[in-house]
Amino acid sequence: MQEIQIGDKKHPLFFNMVAIERVMQGADVQDFDQLAQSGQGLAKTLSFARLCAFYGIQAGYKKIGEKCPYKDAEELAEDVTALSEVSPALNAFTEAVSKFFAVDAEQAVEGSEGN
Repeated sequence: MQEIQIGDKKHPLFFNMVAIERVMQGADVQDFDQLAQSGQGLAKTLSFARLCAFYGIQAGYKKIGEKCPYKDAEELAEDVTALSEVSPALNAFTEAVSKFFAVDAEQAVEGSEGN
């Protein structure tokens, strides 16, 4: 499992289906075309980075059976002093989305070969 450091504390970082969905809902996007366009503008980028960090950390703590120290993304953002602290969450989210849907694409191709 990946880790992310916010301030002087390291947190587990994990993206599963629920975390991916919550990031997309929080960013108010319905599909990945919208998601790609939602990163335009600094305020939207900061908001999206905060959502990725929060839901990735929340899922990481759940996976290891511990309580997340943040009640919401805004509380987490209060501890962030540089974008570089949350950029690993952006990268992990992008990687997780690619891997999550790559499996579906491979299975769809395998399923269509029998027709």
